[in-house]
Amino acid sequence: MTACADQPARPVLWRQLAIGLVLFGAYLIVDTLPGTAAARHGRDLYALERDLFLDVGRAANDWLAPHEVLATFANYEYAFGYLAGTLVAFVWLYLRRPAAFARARDSFVLVNVIGIACFALYPTTPPRLLDGLGFVDTVRQGRTWGSWGSGVIDEANQHAAMPSLHVAWTLWVSVILAGLAVRRWVQLLCAAHVGVTIVVIVATANHYLLDAVAGVVLVAVAVPIANAWHDRRAARTRGEVVPASDAFFLHVEETGAAQHVGGMVIFEPAGGPTLAQVREVVAGELDRMPRFRQRPAAPARWRRPRWVPAGELDWSWHLVERSAGGDLAGLHRIVADLAEVPLPRNRPLWRMVLVPDVGGGRSALVVVVHHAVADGIGTILHTLYLMRPRVGLPIGGARQPGTVRRVAATGAGLVQLAVDGRPGKRLGDCSPRRAYATAALDMGELRRARAALGTRFTDLLLALLGEAVAATHPGLAERVGGRLRVAVPLMARMPGAAAEGNSTAAAMIDVPVDGRPLAGLLADLRGRTGRLRSPTRPLASRFVMATGLRVLPEPGARWFARTVYGRRFFHAIASNLVGPVEQLSIAGVPLQQVYPILPLAPGAPLALGALSWHGVLGIGLTTDPRVLDAGELAARIGTLAGLSTEERPFSLGEPG
Repeated sequence: MTACADQPARPVLWRQLAIGLVLFGAYLIVDTLPGTAAARHGRDLYALERDLFLDVGRAANDWLAPHEVLATFANYEYAFGYLAGTLVAFVWLYLRRPAAFARARDSFVLVNVIGIACFALYPTTPPRLLDGLGFVDTVRQGRTWGSWGSGVIDEANQHAAMPSLHVAWTLWVSVILAGLAVRRWVQLLCAAHVGVTIVVIVATANHYLLDAVAGVVLVAVAVPIANAWHDRRAARTRGEVVPASDAFFLHVEETGAAQHVGGMVIFEPAGGPTLAQVREVVAGELDRMPRFRQRPAAPARWRRPRWVPAGELDWSWHLVERSAGGDLAGLHRIVADLAEVPLPRNRPLWRMVLVPDVGGGRSALVVVVHHAVADGIGTILHTLYLMRPRVGLPIGGARQPGTVRRVAATGAGLVQLAVDGRPGKRLGDCSPRRAYATAALDMGELRRARAALGTRFTDLLLALLGEAVAATHPGLAERVGGRLRVAVPLMARMPGAAAEGNSTAAAMIDVPVDGRPLAGLLADLRGRTGRLRSPTRPLASRFVMATGLRVLPEPGARWFARTVYGRRFFHAIASNLVGPVEQLSIAGVPLQQVYPILPLAPGAPLALGALSWHGVLGIGLTTDPRVLDAGELAARIGTLAGLSTEERPFSLGEPG
C-alpha cells in the first residue's frame, strides 16, 4: 500500500526525542543552580496571595492531608497526570495529524523554554518545603513513588514552582486539541483535566495559586507566538515577500491615487485581433509573467505583503472589450477611466481592454499593471512577451562602480537629497479624476532639433514640457512660482533582470515655467540636469527604496511612502523610456504606435511618459483634469516639436 501523494510526511522520530531530551537536560541544569532567593520568593508569593485574598492553598491542603487515599491519588496525579496527557497528545498528533505536529511541538518547546528561564531568573520554593507556613507535605507523608520530592527523586523540583508547568502542559494539550477541532467529549475531558490539575497542585502544596495563573499566561503567550511564526513560514512557501521598493507603491495607493503603469497599443488599420486571440496570446505567456497569476496578501499590519497564488483567472474581468465610439478621444477616456480606479487586491493586479473602434479602421489594446508589479521598463518587457518577433531592450550594460566608490557615491547622494529641499510652492489637494492624451513625434525630427540646439534629449523633453505648461496653464505656472519640480525616474535595472519589480531611482529637476522661449529654457536646464548623469542621487535614491525601507517596520515604510511621494517633494513626473526599433505585431496584427501610461503621484497633477518605438516618440500625458488639460498640453508639445498633429507620421487625429 502506498501513501497518498498529499499526505504529509511524519517528522523524523529521533529528532523529536532529541528535542525532548535537550529540554529535560536544560531543566535539570537550571535545577542545580544555587537558589538562595528561592525561599524568599516563595514567602513573597504567599504574602501576595494573602494580600489579594487568594490564599486558598492552606485550606485546600488542610482538607486533603487527612484523607490518605485521596491524597495518594492526588500525589500520583500530580506526578504522572500531566505527563500522560501530554504524551498521548503527542503520539496522536504524530500518528494522526502529522501536518500539525511541528506547529504544536514548537509551541510546546516555547512553553518550556520560557518556563525554564523563569525558574533560572526567579527560583521559587514550593509551599510544602517552606517551614513555618503550616503546609503538610503530602508527597513525603504518602511516600508516593516516582513523584517529585519523593524518595526516588528526592532533590528535584526544589526551586521550580513559578510558573506551574503542570498547569501549562495540561492547558497546552487542551488548547492544541481544541484548535484541531477534535471531538467535543475529548475537549471537555481535557478542560476537566486542567481544572483537576489546578486543584491538585494547590491542595498538595506543590504550587501557589499564582503559579497556576502564571502557567495559564505562559500558554497564552507561547502558543500565539509559535502559531504566528509558522504562519509566516507558511506564507513564505505560498509566495514571496513583496520587496520594499514594490510595496512602496501599494502604500502610496492607500492615499487614493491609483498606481497603474501601462501602455496603449494602436494597431495598423488591418483588422485588429479578436478578444479570443488576445486571450490566447496572454494565456500562452503566463509562465513568463508570474505576477499575472498572483495577488498581494497582507497578513498583518506589521508584516510586509506577499505575492500569493490567486487561483483561476477571471478572464471576463482581466480582459474585456470596450467601445471608443470611433475616435481617439474615446480611447483616451477609456484609459482615463482605468487610471482612476485602483485595481482590487483580491485579484492579480493587471487588466487589458481591447478597443475595436478607434477610428480609421484601427483598433487598440490598453494594458495596465500595478506599479508594485513592475516599473516602466518592466511593463514594456511584459508587453513585449505578447509581441512577435521576440526582441529585447538595450538595458544596462554600463560598467558598475566598485564597492568603495559605490558606497562613497551613495553617501554623497544621501547628503544631496537631504539638502535638495522641497519645491518653493506646493499645489493644493488634487482630485482622484484622471485625463489622458497622446502626442506622436518623429524621432528623426527630434534628433535634428537636438543637434541644432546643442542639447541632450532629456533636456529637450523637459523644456517642451515646461514651455507647454507655461503656455497652456499660466495660472498653474504662477501657483508654483515659475518652477515646476519634476521627478525624473532613472533606470537602475541590471542586464538580464526579471521584468517584475521596480528597479528605478529618481532625481528632482526644477523646470522653469515662466514663459521664456524654448532656447532660454534649454539654457537654464543644461545646468540643472547634470544631476541626471551623476550617479550620486540615483544611487542614494535606490539605496533608500531597496535597502532603507526593507529595515523599517511596515507601518514606518507605509508612513514614508505616503510622506515623500507626491505634493511635498514634486509637482510632476517625466519619464523617458526606450522601446524597440523593429516592427512588431500581436496575434499577427502589426502595431502602429505605443504610448506609455504613467500614474499620478498623490497631489502631483501631471505625469508625462515618453517612449521611442519604431522611429516615433509616443508621449502619454496623464493629468488631473481639474488642474491641467491633458489635450491642450499634448497639442502644444506636438506643435513645439515642429510637427502639427496633421503632419506627423501615423497621424491619429487631434489629441482628445
